[in-house]
Amino acid sequence: SILKSDDGMIWEDYSSDEIDDIHLRCIALLPDDVLLIGTIYGGLFRSADYGTSWLKLTDGIYGAKVWDVIHDKTSSRTYVSMSNSGIFSSDEVGLAWMDKNGGLVATDVRSLIVNDGNILFAGVYDVGVFRSYDQGQSWERALTGMEGATVLSMASKPGNLYAGTLTRGILVSTNNGNTWSSTGDIGLWVVDALEIGENEEIFAGNVQGKIF
Repeated sequence: SILKSDDGMIWEDYSSDEIDDIHLRCIALLPDDVLLIGTIYGGLFRSADYGTSWLKLTDGIYGAKVWDVIHDKTSSRTYVSMSNSGIFSSDEVGLAWMDKNGGLVATDVRSLIVNDGNILFAGVYDVGVFRSYDQGQSWERALTGMEGATVLSMASKPGNLYAGTLTRGILVSTNNGNTWSSTGDIGLWVVDALEIGENEEIFAGNVQGKIF
């Protein structure tokens, strides 16, 4: 379900028939208040009326399981990662898409982020991290200290890039992904979600309901 709140105190169900029972995974706000949601069973949906109605997106994009969707304000480009379909981008507020898989050796992409250096990073199941300096036209591995990791989530603040993994907790890079190291035992080894707070705190959580 999708919940809506004006102040964060009171929430109301904002789902509709188009997106019932398809397991919401991720959400992104685009320009002109366009909303995109990625689902586990139904693909990618778009709303231009604040969630009142939803359109399933199929132009240039394929796959039922969406892992992540992000909007890069610097380039005005939107990126989506799909299970076994790789990465897609849109310059048309989500209406049409192109695949961005050149150089990716694996396409089960679980997480995406653009850091403060305008580098696009992709976390891939069982492979680690790839990075792109040209908005997804080409990719290279960024693996030292990351070998064999499954990256489920990513977050960035100036100078630091964080990767939440399936079995190794949180890894951090201070050099745009050239090398990675552990942040230590935080009591959470499966990290499905990462977020940087307004005071640069790091929040981590997983589907079991643990939040740090």
